[in-house]
Amino acid sequence: MRKWAYMGIPHTGGTYSVFKNLREGLLPHDMELHWIGIGAEQARRLADGTFDGELRLGTVVAPEESEDNKQGAALVQFFEKGDYEGVFVNALCGRVATNFVRYLDSSFPRIMIVHNITVGTYAAARAVHDCVHATVGVSPRIAADLIKHKGFDRQWTVSIPNAVQMENFEVARRVDPCGLLRVLSLGRVEDGAKGCFLLPKVISHVRGSGVQVQWQIAGDGPDLAELKRRCNGFSNVQFLGRIPYEHVPQVLAEADIYIFPSRYEGFGISLVEAMAAGCVPVASAIRGVTDSIVEHGKTGYLFPIGDWRQAGEHVIQLAEQPARLKEMSVAARESVQSRFSIETVAERYAGLMGKVLANPRPLRPPLDIQRWRYPKGLRPGLRTYLPEGIKTRLRVFRESI
Repeated sequence: MRKWAYMGIPHTGGTYSVFKNLREGLLPHDMELHWIGIGAEQARRLADGTFDGELRLGTVVAPEESEDNKQGAALVQFFEKGDYEGVFVNALCGRVATNFVRYLDSSFPRIMIVHNITVGTYAAARAVHDCVHATVGVSPRIAADLIKHKGFDRQWTVSIPNAVQMENFEVARRVDPCGLLRVLSLGRVEDGAKGCFLLPKVISHVRGSGVQVQWQIAGDGPDLAELKRRCNGFSNVQFLGRIPYEHVPQVLAEADIYIFPSRYEGFGISLVEAMAAGCVPVASAIRGVTDSIVEHGKTGYLFPIGDWRQAGEHVIQLAEQPARLKEMSVAARESVQSRFSIETVAERYAGLMGKVLANPRPLRPPLDIQRWRYPKGLRPGLRTYLPEGIKTRLRVFRESI
């Protein structure tokens, strides 16, 4: 069986979910994917036993090394041994793990995955663009932006969505015709990107219509305490706390509507998982991202970013039309099955990997590892020092033009 590497260690989050689903999907293609970590800090993060079950699927290179240049040299040496056929690099998911490809022999196959639409992520991707054979944007928006604005080669820049393990979401949905409609928010409780402070406004708008709805907010994050304070006056809001991933399908199956008020996203895996469970989405219309997942009016509803009134109107509409809600629930699940299953996504990755192996594009010659340095896109810039609130407003402004 052929082996490929995937830069990143086990953690709770989207990039590791990509690894797990891609690993499973590539096995029938005679390809085995292993995660690769680097350095002392990542080794320490795995030492608490939380991810013991995942340790057999990968390794940490140079687990006692703390200096970036020595970590980079260790990675180059690790891949020069010939144990792996190629490597996936996640843009800006670790500076060393992104930068080392500039020093790797140009004949060694490498594919970059770009997960987010932020200025910083795009800058990091551009910094190593000439040192990767192909680039994957997890949404059409990312691939289009990189080609149009960052000079990426159209032939070697593709959009492949993140996958969902459909079997995990084959949970019997709640059948309670006399119960209240349940609307769920699940994920990181943070306002800058996730827009969680829009929720109290949506809840208030729906309550003002007279429609009876039960709201559930699941997850943890830096704005949880403030969100609870803002929801103090609502008797129909329940905070569920952090939900272990293995319990997510059941929580989704007990909800009717999934509300997704994010201001910006690279993909929105939780949105796809909600649809896989038959939960009808009411989501922010993020160009090239959520509108590539949700078909407005058929598999869910989209509302302009920040428009809590329109979000509330969609919830009211679904509450007043139970037959429509049921129809959209079925359509949402069918859409995910046909477009985002592990098998479908892995087939596209396998095709790209085969293309890279058969006819790789020429890369810039590798740099001297003894002169390790970070390019502009991987060094802290002015935006790094801006307050988070200002960065959020700039991102929202980008989405409005």
